[in-house]
Amino acid sequence: MKIFPMLSLALVAGLALPGTTHAADQTVTLYEARADGAGPSVGTIRVEETAYGLAFHPQLAGLPPGLHGFHFHENGSCAPSTAANGNVVLAGAAGGHFDPKAAKHHGEPWGDGHLGDLPPLYVNADGQATQPVLAPRLMKLSDIAGRALMLHVGGDNHADHPAMLGGGGARLACAVVGGAAPLQPEAGLDTLLRVHAVGQQIYECGKDAQGAWAWLFKGPQADLFDAAGLKVGTHGAGPSWALNDGSSLVGQVQATAPAPVPGAIPWLLLGVKARSGTGLLDKVSAIQRLATQGGVAPAKEGCTAATSGQAARVAYAAEYVFWAPGPAAAR
Repeated sequence: MKIFPMLSLALVAGLALPGTTHAADQTVTLYEARADGAGPSVGTIRVEETAYGLAFHPQLAGLPPGLHGFHFHENGSCAPSTAANGNVVLAGAAGGHFDPKAAKHHGEPWGDGHLGDLPPLYVNADGQATQPVLAPRLMKLSDIAGRALMLHVGGDNHADHPAMLGGGGARLACAVVGGAAPLQPEAGLDTLLRVHAVGQQIYECGKDAQGAWAWLFKGPQADLFDAAGLKVGTHGAGPSWALNDGSSLVGQVQATAPAPVPGAIPWLLLGVKARSGTGLLDKVSAIQRLATQGGVAPAKEGCTAATSGQAARVAYAAEYVFWAPGPAAAR
């Protein structure tokens, strides 16, 4: 096995200088991956923005000693799922490794493989992981918002040879960055489609239920893009989604959670209220809105009797994940 982890540990250790300040950090809790869902917590990992990339500071316990594969996975869920052969995949709803640039191969954390490929975590003889690692290609917390952070059984040689995906084992523990339990889809669902939305949140100046002047939400207007950057549909009021294949649906909010990024609209879990057409969306049972940026209503001081009826269009972006019954994605 290549001795890459120590390079990352040394780099991160060098960042801990007196008086050093960083843009932001966030702490996530990892839970044991079990066939019936999340098990007990194995500890936390503090993720910190630095000038050299995201630094990961683990405080984990109760783990098998040795090196463990450590990656970001595509979807914001740690739920189990069922493979095509009927076997349960622990934390299978997280999907495969996070690969927004379609590298389609596992590689070194500083290389040209999956963007979610991280240095492995070292667990000492007492079952504890406390040594930090660095991901030099991930710079912002927003890069990983809504993704699953996964710890695997066994090490990682950062290659697809002689075994795929570093040769590691099963999924051992999992966390969703910025995630909240109410936003997890029900068990038995797998990711059908993930799209990136770019557009506007539309507000209108008027009086709220208490008779005060306020910016009232009217609805979104956005284009939807796939991982290759191709426009695949639109998003509008309702909220509604329509794909180029002719399928469309209207959602209904079931749960919300504050966005981990300041100045961003909340994350959502939605059910399906209505659908039409034949295509991908006619299979959908749940939708998540994750990784939001922008879209927050203007300051209320800008809405007065003089501006009544005026519209404000606020730029935003988000990831929409559509869930449906089906087999789990590959590890």
